[in-house]
Amino acid sequence: MPQHVRWQESLLWALLVLVTAGIMVWAVWSQVNSAAAVQPLSLVSDFTFTERSGRSVTRSDLAGKVWIAAQTFNCCTMSCPQIRAALQQLQSNLRRTDVLLVSFSVDPQDDTPESLRVQADSLEADATRWLFLTGHGNIGQSELDQFFETSFLTRPVRNPDAEPGLRVAHTSRLFLVNRAGHVIGAYSCVEEAVGADGRPGGVFVINEAELQRLTHDADAFDAGPLRALVRLSTIPTINAALNATSAILLMIGYLLIRRRSITAHAACMLAAVAVSTVFLGSYLYYHYYRGHTRFPDVAVKPIYLAILASHVILAIVIVPLVIWTLYHAARGSFERHRRVARWTLPLWLYVSVTGVVVYVFLYHLYPQ
Repeated sequence: MPQHVRWQESLLWALLVLVTAGIMVWAVWSQVNSAAAVQPLSLVSDFTFTERSGRSVTRSDLAGKVWIAAQTFNCCTMSCPQIRAALQQLQSNLRRTDVLLVSFSVDPQDDTPESLRVQADSLEADATRWLFLTGHGNIGQSELDQFFETSFLTRPVRNPDAEPGLRVAHTSRLFLVNRAGHVIGAYSCVEEAVGADGRPGGVFVINEAELQRLTHDADAFDAGPLRALVRLSTIPTINAALNATSAILLMIGYLLIRRRSITAHAACMLAAVAVSTVFLGSYLYYHYYRGHTRFPDVAVKPIYLAILASHVILAIVIVPLVIWTLYHAARGSFERHRRVARWTLPLWLYVSVTGVVVYVFLYHLYPQ
């Protein structure tokens, strides 16, 4: 059988793979749109607060992350002890996720970073997953109250003449915030108990059913709409593995064609096409749902950005080049195929290898 006929048969199989991948992308798109259909309650306003460690934290630092917000203050004797207990349970419940817990102080005058650090240590709060924020020294109470009202549709009520533990009345609800900074749920995880006479008794308790509902929803948004198949947090590793596999297949394919093993070469290159197609679908899904991954401001950032820019630009260029290269092979125009492949192969290999390099930079050398 002529070699170009074998190539045509191989190309038909490649087209079948692409059609199947297209159906899978459509299914993913439907799931993503379904997940994105949740109507947000509000948008968290821009802020700059001080964390217990002393570093500044802004809204942009939380971009791309799912987080749970709470309002508390250190000396509170009302709902705060139970709110903190509920957050402790969430820290345990969500330990296998990337969900962040964020405690906003409603009393920045007295809640210094140092006092918040003492509070956090007493709660065994993981500094990488539970933030304690205060506006101490850089934001006034009226500005802070406006932030809470705009962001969470609730405004603290202050009574400076009351006992220290009672001087700020604030919501006991916990708020689920998505990766775009939208509040997508308010949960009554802590409620004031009602006495035998049907009146609130001033004692706050944890609503376990609401706490479990919040745990489920936070985990679902963190994992992404395809959580039954793969968690969103594992996709960067999968993408790096796909890039590495593509690079290996390309090198093997090159060695095979040098040995004139045309059929084996064709199988390797079509396998590389299939792997790269799966990577593209996975990459688009991850970044559509996760958004941009921010690289920290460190000395090597220009080097990282240069690698990333070349990777993205050549990834766009390589798609028509691969199609053009396959087209000539399928037609049996092997001389033209070789001429185009001399450009396609090194560029494709560069894109695959730099994909792994970008992953190592982002998730191993300088993780956020």
